[in-house]
Amino acid sequence: MRRIRETSAQDRMSSPLFTVQGDEFLWAAQQQMEERRIRRVVVTGERGNLVGIVTQTTLLRAFNPIEIYNLAENLKQKVNRLYALKLALWERRNQELQEEVAAQTQRIQTQAQRDRLSREYFHNHSQLRGLSHYSPEALG
Repeated sequence: MRRIRETSAQDRMSSPLFTVQGDEFLWAAQQQMEERRIRRVVVTGERGNLVGIVTQTTLLRAFNPIEIYNLAENLKQKVNRLYALKLALWERRNQELQEEVAAQTQRIQTQAQRDRLSREYFHNHSQLRGLSHYSPEALG
């Protein structure tokens, strides 16, 4: 108890003060509290004079629980729709990629077949050219 008697309020006060104007909406106070990670803001008048304090409890009392529940449900539905949309996009892109892979595989297989046929043709043609200097009687 002795410590309380010897310590000034200024030594223990929160500083700096964060303020909102008295004519601002509670949303502004809530945003400041969230951004600065504080639990209360000072409300000031037109001349900067202290008018009051808004606390987290003040904000909770201002919200209707049914409105909060409805808001949460609406957000949940939006998240579910976005997730379903994202999943559909992934599935569509996956199908497109599978089709691209199949088409590319077909092109590679077709080119490999052409290359094999070309090698066989040139191999057979070169063997026939080697035989061209022989007469039919010699071959047969």
